[in-house]
Parts: sequence; C-alpha cells; structure tokens
Amino acid sequence: MLNKIMPLPMVGKPVPRFLRQGQSNAYQGMDELSHPKDAFHKVSFGMAGRNKGPQTPPPIDPSDNRECTDCPPVGDFVLGMETQDPYLRQLTQWNDYIYKLVTKPRPTVDGKKVPWLKPLPTHFYMVDSRKLMRAASQGGFLSRYPHWRFDRDYYYMKKQQDFHLSKLYELVVNNNPSIAYMLNTNDVYEQAVVMAHVYGHTDFFNNNVNFSKTNRHIVDTMGDHARRIQAFEAKYGKDTVEKFLDKVHTMEWLADTGAYSAPDLNKETMVNPFEPHDEHKPITASDGLPRGVNYILPRPRFPHSPDRDVMGFLYQYGHGMADWQRDILAMLREESYYFLPQVRTKVMNEGWATFWHEKLMKDVFEVLKPANRELKPLDIVNVLPMMEGVKHPGKTQINPYRLGSLIYKDIEEKANEAARRRGIKIDPNGVTPGIQAAREVMEMEDDRGFISNYLTDELIEREQMYKWVKSDDGNDEEGEKRIASKDPNEVRQAIINQLGFENPAFTSIAVVDSNFNNRGELLLKHYPGVDLRTDWAKAVLRYMAEMWGAPAHLDSIYTDDEHPENQTHIRFSTKLESQEIKGQRVYYISPEVLLYELDDNGIPIYEISDNGKRQYVVDPSGNRIKRA
Repeated sequence: MLNKIMPLPMVGKPVPRFLRQGQSNAYQGMDELSHPKDAFHKVSFGMAGRNKGPQTPPPIDPSDNRECTDCPPVGDFVLGMETQDPYLRQLTQWNDYIYKLVTKPRPTVDGKKVPWLKPLPTHFYMVDSRKLMRAASQGGFLSRYPHWRFDRDYYYMKKQQDFHLSKLYELVVNNNPSIAYMLNTNDVYEQAVVMAHVYGHTDFFNNNVNFSKTNRHIVDTMGDHARRIQAFEAKYGKDTVEKFLDKVHTMEWLADTGAYSAPDLNKETMVNPFEPHDEHKPITASDGLPRGVNYILPRPRFPHSPDRDVMGFLYQYGHGMADWQRDILAMLREESYYFLPQVRTKVMNEGWATFWHEKLMKDVFEVLKPANRELKPLDIVNVLPMMEGVKHPGKTQINPYRLGSLIYKDIEEKANEAARRRGIKIDPNGVTPGIQAAREVMEMEDDRGFISNYLTDELIEREQMYKWVKSDDGNDEEGEKRIASKDPNEVRQAIINQLGFENPAFTSIAVVDSNFNNRGELLLKHYPGVDLRTDWAKAVLRYMAEMWGAPAHLDSIYTDDEHPENQTHIRFSTKLESQEIKGQRVYYISPEVLLYELDDNGIPIYEISDNGKRQYVVDPSGNRIKRA
C-alpha cells in the first residue's frame, strides 16, 4: 500500500460515530455515520486519499470474461483492455514497459542471468476513492462480512482525506493473480510510480519466506466467509453474531505467529483433555486405600508444551461455544493467519516496494528511454515530490517506507563497495552484488530480524533516530514526548517495541495448562517482550473464559521502564459467579477480572485494584496468605 503522508498539523480530532452497515454491499458508500462503539481492535494501517474530482473511465465490454471473483463492477477500467482514452492507453503501455523492465533477464557478477524482480501475475484495476478506501478499511477486500469496525476505519480514512493529511495511491492484495487497485484520479506520473511500487510488493509476496504458505486464493475464501457469516446473521440475529465477532476480533492475533500457515484443525483426531485417562482413573479402596476414602489424582498437564495457537486451542477444546460460534472462530483464525505475514513484514514489505520504485524512477528511466513514441518519457521532476512525500519522516513514529528503503539501500551500497574492493566490475543495468545481497535479506527475514541485524549504528546516527518516551513533566502538553536515549541498541529495541504496540502479533501469549488448579480452568502465559495493555488483557481474558466454558487466568511479568531489573509477576484472573433461576443454580463468568501480584512460587499475595492500590489476599478463613 502506497501512502503519501502530508506534513500538515492536525488542528483537531473529530469524534467518530460509526454506522452498522445494514447490507453486505461491498461497494456501498459511507455518508451517514452513527452508532459509536468501543472495543479493543486493531486499526487498519491504510489512510485515505485526496480526491481530485470525478473522472469517469470508459465502460468495460460486457462480453469480457474475467476470472477474478473480486473484480470491480462494470465501469472500472482494467489495464490491458482495449480503449480509445489516451490517458488509459498510456497507462497500459507504461504497465507493459515496467513489467518487461523488471522481469528482463540481466547478467550477474557470476555470469548468470536473472531478472530484477520475480512478481506474481498482477491485475490492475482503476477505482474511485470510495472503493479504494472501502477495500483498505476491509483489509484489502471489497467483499467482506459486514462489521462496524470496517465502517470505523472507513470513517477514519475519509477524515484523513477531508483534511488533506494523506493520500492513498493504491492497494495490493496478496492473491494469485495479485490484485492492485489504483486510484483513478492519479496522473500518469503518479500511476507509473504506483505500478513500479506494486511490482515490488508482488515480488515480495512471491519470494519472502513468510508468505511461502499463505492462501493464494484468499479472495474466494473471504467471499465464502462473508456468505457464511451473513447466513448466521439471518438465522441467529445480526446483534448476536456481531457481539461474538467483537469478541473474536479482540484475540485475532493470538495465533502461532512463528508459523507460515495455519495448522490443520482436524476434529476427528481431537483429544478431549477433560476425559479421564486409564492411568489417571480415580483411586478407590480396592487400590489399598482406607475404606470409604476416594482420591482422584490430577490429570497430566495439557497441552504438553506451550501452545501459541490460542484461537486454535479454543476451537478444538473450548466447550463454551455453540457450533456456529466455533465455525466463526475457525474462519477468523484462517483470516488471521493470512494477515500475519503482512504484520510481521510491514517495514520490509513497504521498504522493498519503495526501494524498487525509487530505483526504477531515478536510476533506470533516465538511462533506458522508452522506444515507443506513444509512450511519453517520464520527467523526473514530476515524480520526485510524490516519492519524497511517501518517505516523509515522522518525529517519533516509524515511517515503514522510509525505514525499510534506507536499510535496503545501506545493504546494497555496502555490498557493492565490498565488490569494488575485490576488483569486481559492476554493471548498473545488471543484477549487482548489492541487489543480490538486498534480495537475500528480503527473502529470509521478518521485521524483527531485519531491524535487529541490518539497522546499523551508522545509519541510526545519520538519520538521527532516538528512543522516545512520554514526558512525565507536568508542565508539558498531553502527549508530549522526550528523548530517553541515543544508544543504538536501545533505539533498535524501541523500534521493535513500537512495531509490537502497533501490531499485537509481536505479543507472545501461549496456553500452558487446560486444567489449572485441577478444576478444568485455563492458564495462559505472556512471555517477555512487549508489555500487555491492562484493559486489553482483562477484556480478552473474559471473552476467552466464556469460550472456554470455565475461568481463565493469564500470567505475565511487569518490567519497570526506568529500572528494568525491577520485575513483578502478575496474574489476571476471571471467576465464576452463580445465581438461582427458577429453582436452579446457574453459573456464569463474572464480568469482573481480578489482577494479582504473585510471589516466587506463583501464589497470589496482593490484589491490585484499578487505581493501583494493593491489598492482601486472604484465604477462606479470613487469614492473610503469607509470603512463602
């Protein structure tokens, strides 16, 4: 996705009001906004684009048979189709030229011939700003199940457009063939940069190891999920289904973030951890115990090793869901595994696409002029403002386009310089040692390794990167930040942590015990890395307990930023409550989630209130539990 960040001040933040979309119309506009909601959800990275006015493209021939099920409707031009419009003809010619340019076999230093890029087959579609923002707000798809958070994201993008704070040029879907939506109000120069940028993305999708097992027919999968969820809404009610979707959305990144694809969930081979095993059956008097005394040994810990696929574990073994809820959980889990590689490689992906569109525009087009006279040569002056706007640096926030492209350029320059010192002649129009080195890194890394291993101390110092923290000075304005450190190691870790706060996929949570306290309760563990948000942890844990059908607990470690050696073991816990209804005792998960401080043996000692006050935990007899 190519965004231009406008360096304009934010004069005010409008209060959003969201609309529950009544119909599953992928192309429906968003003019009326109402119904606010609050939940703990990820906000999409897409930003809205500036509309330069309506420009209606020529209609598509109805006799054309398009294979893609997610193609825009008739009226949106697809590059490659016959047209008499000079603008669209020129775009088609530029697309053909750029594709041949990046896929042409070129010599390497060892005598082989390989292309610059190996992109997936790519279909370009011209769409207006509404459809582009609608697709971006729905994760890149025009056909998606209806949900209020997609409308929330659309509203955010529309406000960005209205205030001219950013511009969305294109959107690429990791599919085969890849689908690229281009804004139909871009001029020819912008579209040329967009097409070069898109081919960088599709090359990344096709060759990075994190995308090696992704679903290449995701467009059809998303459409199928939308139809099934709509059927559930018709049967069980929109509000009922939407409430459950809200719960699943809060845990959409609680999957095995190290896996390249979703592990299979085979119901026929499921093991029920609640069924007693022969070796752990109840021990009775016949086993040599005193008459009248029965002992039940605890079941062995399950899972046998920590399971990071929390959504999959709940799907397989949770007994607090109906069949339709379990089906929705499986669908959204599959979608999470599709998006996880994009979350893990945001900086690398955008940096690789930016690296190539800059190389093609600045270095190549000035040397290799198009031979076709109808193809107007690019004037570099027309594309520089756009490319520099995309890479506009933020003061305290990461610009993935800038950071990623800088690291790739640094790798390229160092590899080329090392080759020159060895006496190797470098052909600027070939596959240089620098391009080969950058490509090797692109194929094997994710953002964490990319930043840890290739963001050098020299690059940090040159780009004036610092570790920023919120200022604790009472005289500063709210939201003001200050420089906490210039140490390169701390800067690299701060960047990784910032990516973690924006992308919860870096938060490592695993199921460690499904029979905690020998009562069938669920115990999860948060591993060190990115600190948990207390409000998020409490909300998600309560939803997990409801899906599990019993109380759930989450252990974590709190680390003081100022004094990292000070660590506190804490536990979030849900509890059962009951009430008598029509003569029957009904148990349910309490909406209250408790927070405890643990001792070294994992025993709760203090209960921590919302305002931070601590009080001793007492046993059923009212005695204070003493520290072991």
